[in-house]
Amino acid sequence: MTSFTEKFFVSQAGATKSPAALRLPILMYHEVAKPERVGQIAQKTQRSFIMAVQQFETQMHWLVDHGFSAISLTELLQIQSGTRPLRPAEKPVVITFDDGFVGNYFHAFPILRRLDLTATIFIIVNRIGEPFYMTWQQMEEMAGNGIDIQSHTMTHALLGQATRGQLIYELRESKREIENKIGKPVHFISMPHGSCHKDFKKVAADYGYLGGCTSEIAYAGAHSSPFALPRISVNSQYNLATFRSIVQSSPEFVNRNAAARKVKRLIKNLVGEKNYNRAYHLIYGV
Repeated sequence: MTSFTEKFFVSQAGATKSPAALRLPILMYHEVAKPERVGQIAQKTQRSFIMAVQQFETQMHWLVDHGFSAISLTELLQIQSGTRPLRPAEKPVVITFDDGFVGNYFHAFPILRRLDLTATIFIIVNRIGEPFYMTWQQMEEMAGNGIDIQSHTMTHALLGQATRGQLIYELRESKREIENKIGKPVHFISMPHGSCHKDFKKVAADYGYLGGCTSEIAYAGAHSSPFALPRISVNSQYNLATFRSIVQSSPEFVNRNAAARKVKRLIKNLVGEKNYNRAYHLIYGV
């Protein structure tokens, strides 16, 4: 059987890329909003995480116009295991959103639906229905139209700082609540701030999760752990050329961000994850 890496992407010249060069982008968004709303929403999340409606629509049109298709995280795992073969010339991406902001429903959802694209939205369960966030009714409508609603924990807790009991609560209760409200299975979780508990994989698997997404800037490949799937955050400051390089799995993009990632890890190790997170919110006014 042809391996996932052997058939994953085909170069523009038509030759199969070597396994080491093969990558699948999991795109990470947060909010999509009209320009006049950005200032208000920036109280809840970093300004660079708030994508203008026109910019998001341009990016999605670019994907479709250049032959890319959006797949679910379940399909990604099936491709990794070889149970879901790639079609000839298929160019898949995974589109994800974190937090559950209401612009996902009012702006992103209509665009995705018009273009026949799917996406996964990771929601913070205890913020549902609050100002700036979606309602259960809105998410139920989206789930009935091809959008996956998955967990971003109950309270957006730093899982790396949680006790094992707190970890179980965040994973078990968020999954249970979403499934009860939406009526569809929850199999994936996005780790808030990319913070990961040492027992995350075991606890997640014990409670029925199939995988989890991080904030690590890298591409998913054949050997990516299902419980540590890397993603590329699509910054609102990126122009279309940068977006193009991301979805075309450019190693240069990841390499350019490598130094910043190392500095971030060093600072976290020095001051502690909790203090780093406090400083992050202070700097960005969140």
